[in-house]
Amino acid sequence: MKLRSLLTLALSAALLVACGGEKKARYDTGPVITKDLSVNSKDYWRSTDFEVVDVPDGALPDVSAEDGGAGFEQIAEADGWMTKTDVVSIGSPKAKKGGLIRFALSEYPATLRSEGKDSNTSVNQMYNGLMYEGLVGVDPTTLDFIPGLASHWKVEQHEDGTQTFWFRINPEARWQTGHRVTTADVLASYKQQMDDGLKVPYALVLYGEYSEPELHSPYIVSVNTKELNWRHFLYFGASLQIYPSHILDGMTGAEYMEQFQNKVMPGTGPYVLRMEDVKQGNSITLTRLNNYWDKDSPANVGINNFDRIKIVIVQDETLNREKLKKGELDFYVVGQAKYWVKEFIASEIDQVDKGWIQRRRVFSDNPNGINGFCFNMREAPFDDIRVRKAFAHVMNREKLIDKLFYDQYLPMYSYYPGSIYESDNVATYPHDLDKALELLGEAGWKERDNEGWLVNAQGERLEFELMIDQSPTWERVMTVIQEDYKQAGIKLNLKPTTSATMFQMLMEHNFKLHWQNWGGLTFPNPESSFHSNIADQVNSGNVNGLKNARLDSLCEVYNVTFSQAERNRQIQQIDDILTREVPYVLGWYGPYSRVAYWNKYEHPEAGWSRTGDWRAAVQYWWYDADKHQALREAVANGQGMPIGTEDVTFWPEYQD
Repeated sequence: MKLRSLLTLALSAALLVACGGEKKARYDTGPVITKDLSVNSKDYWRSTDFEVVDVPDGALPDVSAEDGGAGFEQIAEADGWMTKTDVVSIGSPKAKKGGLIRFALSEYPATLRSEGKDSNTSVNQMYNGLMYEGLVGVDPTTLDFIPGLASHWKVEQHEDGTQTFWFRINPEARWQTGHRVTTADVLASYKQQMDDGLKVPYALVLYGEYSEPELHSPYIVSVNTKELNWRHFLYFGASLQIYPSHILDGMTGAEYMEQFQNKVMPGTGPYVLRMEDVKQGNSITLTRLNNYWDKDSPANVGINNFDRIKIVIVQDETLNREKLKKGELDFYVVGQAKYWVKEFIASEIDQVDKGWIQRRRVFSDNPNGINGFCFNMREAPFDDIRVRKAFAHVMNREKLIDKLFYDQYLPMYSYYPGSIYESDNVATYPHDLDKALELLGEAGWKERDNEGWLVNAQGERLEFELMIDQSPTWERVMTVIQEDYKQAGIKLNLKPTTSATMFQMLMEHNFKLHWQNWGGLTFPNPESSFHSNIADQVNSGNVNGLKNARLDSLCEVYNVTFSQAERNRQIQQIDDILTREVPYVLGWYGPYSRVAYWNKYEHPEAGWSRTGDWRAAVQYWWYDADKHQALREAVANGQGMPIGTEDVTFWPEYQD
């Protein structure tokens, strides 16, 4: 027999037979996990250089109720303290603890630090949010503040426009090392942010808006602001992650940067990043704690379910997909519409056809941000609103969505699309070439030269250099847009450019027309993007140079409005103004995340939180060992499994 035939037989045998003579599946979905893989935080930290202590439950016995100790709850309301005890988790009560989930991100972090230079990556953000906590949280459904490390809070507003925030630390809160959480930790965390050794200038500006926190007792802390603004409470209360003072005290920012370059500090959150689970350049695995201090809170029902969360670094998107199909990854975010519609489908992929890999589009109110043509309104021709409106009417969003995006997206007509902030009264600019030409004619662009391009009375063409991303996919999209504008007599010269160069030129206002994408915020900050006081500043968010007195006034009122419902209405009014000013030709958006996963997981009816995206799956989904066993048997026998409903539309149908 020829050697080639022998090798073929040997390979076939290896695929069909496992140890003990069992039939092996073609796709390795991993072993069924029935063992508890969670850890006790103290047991882990005892294996490190960090001190671990044992302290009794409850408050310090020598701290009075007035100072936040035992009995504080009975006197808090009379003294103006606020809390929220009726928090309802969107997590499923059916969720099970255990198991593993593996997914890929594209870049290994330059540091494991949670703060300082180079720490603001998607991987850092993912594990920091599971390891560390703030004083308060935000209810993802109502956007109300809810307890975090602080059980109660109150806000004092002073005649001079300053504020004082008060927080009462929950006496049950514990560090993973067993130490009590106290107000000393708040002070140490603030001081760390104000240390220029972290090399984060923005933090110095942000937290420079506060005085140094004052410690009134181990459980009561206050901090003063320099002006009245509801956002200050959000930033200090919810955004400031609290770190252990027993580690930070006496440590400079520079020392912290060096000491924690490649390791993490103990946190208070439900997960720990163990150093043995850090594979340099390859993967990072988080482990669930079975003794998390707040695990029995009603707010945590059905969340933080996976015993292990493994983040694998895969830089190539095609390789990412192949790893999912082979079973080397469990969960994949499908970013491209074409792949979702044409390739990752039952007729093309056996695993999808048989229900082994499930597809979901989870709709939510996650802020989408905006994309589209950004105008430099400081100079001609885009200082003329008629020209801006004409450009908006030329944009054929529907054609792009139909021909290029396979009807996966929606046309964008709001600056807060698909969110609770979107107004019902926005001005829209549907594709209308005749209307566009009428507006351009009114603005002085009436004639065409011998090549068919619009010119003004001085013979100047309506012509622009348009920097675009260097990817073939984006060039394909922009070429179609270029052709649409050509029909209107507008010449766009596409210039492939690096992202860094494009962003620099945008921030320095060195452009006339630019395609820009901005991310969305759960709590919008229109002042930072559209207020006239930064319209002529380089490196500000108001890259358009928009100046509108009514919008400025609304921004200023918005900053001092403490009612979330009222702020919603104010942003909707701002949305109306923006659509009428036309600082952008808005593009398209998808009000969902597209994900694919091996059929061994369950998720709540809503998919995940109201303002979440695919990243929330690591908190709300769970592993089902019985389902995994059924999956393994189905794969081994080539049998199909039930295919669930693809679209999860809980939030679009939700009524407040």
